[in-house]
Amino acid sequence: MIKNDNMRSIIKYLFVLAFIITSGYSKAQLTIQNVSFNGEDVSNSGVSNIIVFNSGNEFTSSIEAVIYNSDRFELMKAVTQPIQFKNGLNSISRQKLSLNNINYANNDVAKYIHDFHRLPSGNYIYCVRVLSSIDVEATGGAEFCDEVSMERDFSMNLVSPFDGDEIETSYPLLVWSHTEPFIRNNTSDDYYIQLTELLDGQNPETALSLNRVLFTKNNISSHSILYPVSAAKLEEGKSYCWKVVKSVNGKIVNQSEVWKFKISGTNQPKDHKYGMMSKQLNASFYTCKNGKVFFRFDEAYTSKGKLNLKLKDAGNKDVIASVKSDNREETELNYKATGSNAYLLDVDELHLKAGFYILEVLNEKKDKYLLKIKIE
Repeated sequence: MIKNDNMRSIIKYLFVLAFIITSGYSKAQLTIQNVSFNGEDVSNSGVSNIIVFNSGNEFTSSIEAVIYNSDRFELMKAVTQPIQFKNGLNSISRQKLSLNNINYANNDVAKYIHDFHRLPSGNYIYCVRVLSSIDVEATGGAEFCDEVSMERDFSMNLVSPFDGDEIETSYPLLVWSHTEPFIRNNTSDDYYIQLTELLDGQNPETALSLNRVLFTKNNISSHSILYPVSAAKLEEGKSYCWKVVKSVNGKIVNQSEVWKFKISGTNQPKDHKYGMMSKQLNASFYTCKNGKVFFRFDEAYTSKGKLNLKLKDAGNKDVIASVKSDNREETELNYKATGSNAYLLDVDELHLKAGFYILEVLNEKKDKYLLKIKIE
């Protein structure tokens, strides 16, 4: 009789244990069915709207969202406060989630995400996981990962030497810029610069495609590159052209225009290019050489096609003046386009006396820009 009671107790214990184990596993039958992630709107929570199906009992857990680059390097990880998962379909809006913590990697891409709450151009992996205290095997690994590709319109612009410039040095400082932050998503991203000789009868694009490259530098991480003394010396009287390129996995994804410049000959009179206009005058001034004034003006707004300028003498009297474009094909006087404009003011044609003059230009928003000129 005693043995039968013991046997009943053992059977009862095993039945309860099996029920507990089965019940524990039933709580963890999770499937993340959908994730709506928008790379243009990576809010501080870092979590997107998600749909989770729970075929077991209700339970409480946190959600983890991680953004990786294409090399699977973790850029950002966010973990929410615990939320309740009911049996059945759970549609979870990120607006209703409270953040427990968020961490960013220590690199330029992560800083960009932190500052602008969006992804820069590149390829990423976005993963959402339901974290639970239940055994990992029981959860079935409730995770959803998706590849995300971002392609932004951004421009790469050459700055100096300006297109068509004649310069005196054979080792120029090549300056450029681009509108997207200077970041690399992964090891396959590359910015590089190329320079070659421009032969007679060639256009700059053809020259860079066909001629032997005199100077190239990969993996540049600066917007100014000094032409090195170790490269082929740029010769007086010859013309050269250059550009900057961005590539991913060896494929060109963006590039600047191709600009040209010439190395001046030693006996050739040198024009002084270019005077830069500013909102305030200081002690510096532009010295007129060869009876010509070359100046630059950047129009940040949509241009109506006409330059609004005045030239004033030392007595603050207006001098009638007109300028020609020095970097465009337009022959119309005082022509202005949106972006960079270079101009030539012919002093000899105006028969100006020696002394100081002030050149004033208004942009489309009526902001005034000035250049102090000395005519000798």
